[in-house]
Order: sequence, then structure tokens, then C-alpha cells
Amino acid sequence: MDVNLQNVYTEVLLDNFVSVIKQNVMFQAQLEIAGRTTNELNAVAAKVDQIAGRNAELEAILQSIGGENDRLKTDMVSKDSQVQSTETIRAEKDRLQAAVNEYMRRNRDLEDQVLKAKSKSSDALLSNQKTIEELNEYIHRLESVVPANKLKKVKTGSISQPEQSDEVEVKSGGSF
Repeated sequence: MDVNLQNVYTEVLLDNFVSVIKQNVMFQAQLEIAGRTTNELNAVAAKVDQIAGRNAELEAILQSIGGENDRLKTDMVSKDSQVQSTETIRAEKDRLQAAVNEYMRRNRDLEDQVLKAKSKSSDALLSNQKTIEELNEYIHRLESVVPANKLKKVKTGSISQPEQSDEVEVKSGGSF
């Protein structure tokens, strides 16, 4: 073979060899990048699966909380009605207590009035008894001063005045 042909053959062979090596290196680099990308995709897929599982857990918790929220709303409505009932009872209790207080105040005032009236009537009774005693004493003195024949007898049911005698005694100063 010819040297020129051999040189060109070697040159073409070398160019082809370099091209094949470059393609091989490029292919291996692409394979490496594809492997890394696959690993990253697998890691992302695992994270997605983990997030999906966590999402399912959170949805279950959310449903549980939703049920608890509904129960709490029902309890709140029940408690509100109990509070209203309690407020109504408290208002009624306050009204009744005010009425009892007013009744007790009136009762105390009436008791005070009764005590005052009893005191007045007791004072009047004592005064009347004293007056009666004084009048009885006065009557006894009069009866002891006036002679028995001058007294008119008391008729049953009525008191009559003693007869006045025609004679008038003059004790001092003479007679006319």
C-alpha cells in the first residue's frame, strides 16, 4: 500500500476512533446524568409517596376534627340553651327575692305599726285604768262625804243622779 493511502487511512481511522471514543464518552456521561436523574426522580417519588401518606393521615385527622367540631357546636348550642335557662331562672329568682324583700319590709313596717298601736293602746288602757281608779276613788270620797240617805239608789241598767235636797248647807259666811 501506498504511504499516502496508509497515512490517510491512519488519519481517517484515528478520526473515526476519536469520534467513536467521543461518542462513547458522551454516551457514558449521558448515562451517568440519566442515572442521577433517575435517582433524583426516585427520591422525589418517595417524597411524594411520603407526602401522600401524610396527606391521608391529615385528612383522617381533619375528618376527626370535623366530627369533634360538629360535636362541640352541638354542645355549644346545648350550653347556650342552658345559659339562657339559667339566666331566666336567675331573673325569676331575683324577681321573687325582690318580692320577698318587699313583703318582709311591709311585714316589718306593719309589725312596727302594730307595736306602736299596742303601745298606744296599752298607754291608753293604763291611762283609762288610772282615770277609772281616780274616779272610783273620787266616788268613794263623795260617798263618804254625802250621807247615805241623800244618795239615790242605782236602778239596774241605768245610773240616776242623787236627789238634791231643798236644804242648802252654808258652811261659811252665814245665811241669807
